[in-house]
Amino acid sequence: MKYLITILLLLSGLLIHAQEVEKNSLEYYQQLAIQNNPSIAYADSEIQIAKQKTISSGAWSDPSINAGWAIAPVETKNGALLGKVGVRQMLPKWGVPGLKRKAAKYISNTASLKYQDSVNKLSKEVAISYYKLYLLEAKSVLFKKQLKNLELLETNTITGFENDIKTLSDVLDIQIAQMKLKQQYDNLIEMQISAQYNFNLLIGQKPEHEIILPDSLSLPTDIQLRTNDLLQLESHPLILAIAEREKANVINSKVQKRNKLPSLGLGVEYSFIEKQGDGVDAGKDAIMASISLSIPWQRKALNSKVKEAELRVQQAQLEHEKLQLTLQQSYLKFDADMKTAEQTYTSAIAIGQKLSQILALTTTAFENGESTFGNVLVSDNKLVKNRISQAEALVKYLIAKAELDYLITKGTK
Repeated sequence: MKYLITILLLLSGLLIHAQEVEKNSLEYYQQLAIQNNPSIAYADSEIQIAKQKTISSGAWSDPSINAGWAIAPVETKNGALLGKVGVRQMLPKWGVPGLKRKAAKYISNTASLKYQDSVNKLSKEVAISYYKLYLLEAKSVLFKKQLKNLELLETNTITGFENDIKTLSDVLDIQIAQMKLKQQYDNLIEMQISAQYNFNLLIGQKPEHEIILPDSLSLPTDIQLRTNDLLQLESHPLILAIAEREKANVINSKVQKRNKLPSLGLGVEYSFIEKQGDGVDAGKDAIMASISLSIPWQRKALNSKVKEAELRVQQAQLEHEKLQLTLQQSYLKFDADMKTAEQTYTSAIAIGQKLSQILALTTTAFENGESTFGNVLVSDNKLVKNRISQAEALVKYLIAKAELDYLITKGTK
């Protein structure tokens, strides 16, 4: 009952938190993914397994019970020995149970940190897929506008051709441009369907479920200078997980070394004596304490286990260095990508402002009879292309930021 109440409280907490997140926002989809994606359930099961191992680790070996009877009674001073029953307990080697419990605790911490990394990685993947979906949606809207502009431009050019102002070549050029853009648009729609299908699988929804995207995205305004972020990589959950596993390996090395020592066992036996004669002790059963010593003699196998434990410690250290290098390289790459994308986006915004002014001037000139409708459409088409460039640069920035946020998110033990 206690566990049921705990589960209900946790679920109610999740529901309350889910209500605080705006529906169809990025955070909303990230929560759905964490609740539904099997990778998170798998990581959580690893935590539960590690906790059970923590409970069972360091346990003493089971006592052994032995019994025997005399096929031919053995004569003793007090009478014939009929049989005996005894119990024996091998004592753990000094300090080994505590060491095993400590190692299991470190392994449990490792599982918890890997769970945190699974959540962070899944949130990053959802964010990246979300931004890519937004880009495809934005481009499809802009491609539609381009196609509409080309249709109007085609009509305007045909009219000019009929009035001997335009040539047939001008008409064919517009039609070819239309065909190319239509093919690009069709390909974009197929990519959009595939991306939405994969996104729904990622967050645990039906593949055909509609994804609601924002009308626009913008550069974050709360970005702080990344001055010591490289130092934060040392607090990455996977780095901390390796450190915890390294501690467990060091302890396991100590355990293997102590396993080379003899083991002590204590026991007690109760002997059944058949009464013979009239002596004071005749037929009196006997209780006898015993002590045993188990001496490991397969030294080669034991030394091999000790060496294996030591190598695992070294391996963890090498894995730490390898992962640290990978994270640093990834950080530098995505940091450069983010800076480049920010510059590209800022430049595209400035160019877009100029193109908007050109479009306004061209439209005014057309209204005053000083320019053609074709020139207006060309100016508008340039502005649409600029909007696509802005969207591409913005999404590239947001994806690089998502990657960086994943890299510098700190783990907690």
